Amino acid sequence: MRLVIVFTGVALFLTQPSVAFSAGQCSPKSYREARLAMTSRLLATGYSKAQVTF
Repeated sequence: MRLVIVFTGVALFLTQPSVAFSAGQCSPKSYREARLAMTSRLLATGYSKAQVTF
């Protein structure tokens, strides 16, 4: 379980700069839709709501 949490943290850390960069290039609506889609996918694969809140 700890390994999953560590891996998730590393994955989020590595993707954060690209997310921040691309967020400035898209409209608020498309960013909101992309965020909702990502959250839905993570919840569907078994992540808890606390884990996918970003």
